[in-house]
Amino acid sequence: GAKGGLYRLCWCAGHRLDNTPRACGASSDFVVDAGKIIISGPMGGQSWMCAASRSCRILGVVGYGLSTVDRVLIKDGPCQGGIPLLGLHWASLAGGTEVNDDGTEASYDWGNTSVGAQGGTYSVCWCSERPGLTGVEAEPCESPFPHRFTAEAGTLIIKGPRPTHASWALQFGGPGADKPTSIVVDTTEP
Repeated sequence: GAKGGLYRLCWCAGHRLDNTPRACGASSDFVVDAGKIIISGPMGGQSWMCAASRSCRILGVVGYGLSTVDRVLIKDGPCQGGIPLLGLHWASLAGGTEVNDDGTEASYDWGNTSVGAQGGTYSVCWCSERPGLTGVEAEPCESPFPHRFTAEAGTLIIKGPRPTHASWALQFGGPGADKPTSIVVDTTEP
């Protein structure tokens, strides 16, 4: 799919002036300016960072036609086919969505809910719930419909421990101002 933005819509006639067929296969065949098309959604390619066991807020999602009814879902894997991330996904979106006046920048807030997911890099996937749509697009941006969150807004890096038995250097190292204040040892096997 296309990234959110304002695009030119160009048209190609299926035949030439001498009435011979034209395949309309090359971009150079589309020479008639038919107007503008607005594709609502994020531009993609951005990156944000949150810390495990702390609240999370994604600021400055850049796009076009963004709205307060839009939602994001954090997925492990790609937006198309990835699975909702346990410990930080759309359901935690208690703080709401803020959008600037021209719909080109949005922020998503999980409120005071702490990130329960393990450290790693995840996909930030976008969905819009607009009135008047039919079919799959009419389904709400909610948990029974994670397949609706297919537009890639960017990646979310969660600073924090990695999966069990990962290298201790990876679990507690890395950039940031966090300094451990205590360590708890769990004697149970995973």
